[in-house]
Amino acid sequence: MLFRSQSGARERLSVFVHIFLVVALSVGIASARDSNEDFLESCATGRVDDTERFLSQGVDVNTRGERGGTCVAAASFFGRLVVVKLMLAKGADANAKTDRGDTALMAAAGRGHLEIVKLLLDYGSDVNAKEDHGISALMAASKNGELEVVKLLLSKGADSNTKTREGNTPLLAASKESHVGVVETLIAHGADVNAKNNSGETALSLARTLGYQRLAELLLKHGAKQP
Repeated sequence: MLFRSQSGARERLSVFVHIFLVVALSVGIASARDSNEDFLESCATGRVDDTERFLSQGVDVNTRGERGGTCVAAASFFGRLVVVKLMLAKGADANAKTDRGDTALMAAAGRGHLEIVKLLLDYGSDVNAKEDHGISALMAASKNGELEVVKLLLSKGADSNTKTREGNTPLLAASKESHVGVVETLIAHGADVNAKNNSGETALSLARTLGYQRLAELLLKHGAKQP
């Protein structure tokens, strides 16, 4: 079942919790203090003056935490728009990945930080980048029902049929949570209404199993096949 297998346990977690673990904690907020980690903490907490001070002292704009998290990634997760603007203007890598492959765009998209998503895309963030388990920014936003972010990502070329290692698509992820507006938007942008994950589930089978009648009717209207 979707997100129910042992191998799919990571996907069962809310995407934003997953990104928090590998991005926010990875910057070393709770670890031994040094100038780099203090710098990364200033990014996560939005202390712009401190962030600028660290940069003036020579801290690398692309400094990473022990698991690969950067200032831009942490600031993106926590919605620190001013910090993200500062770092990108200073040359921060908009496509930097953590050790698990997460990007700042995924972090911002999953949390619904629309202005940060716009900014990262303007600075060249890869709209279709995936982390190690196949989750993209569109997948994160779809699962969490961030409709405006979903619309923006699709307008910038996000793949509406991208799949995770478990075979889940943004449509399946949105259907699992009954995000009807997201489902409608994905279908309008070419999402395969009959796509199956590795467990053989479709958006329609999920809607029926979970009792989402309105969603089931929508899917049928758009050509979903009966089981």
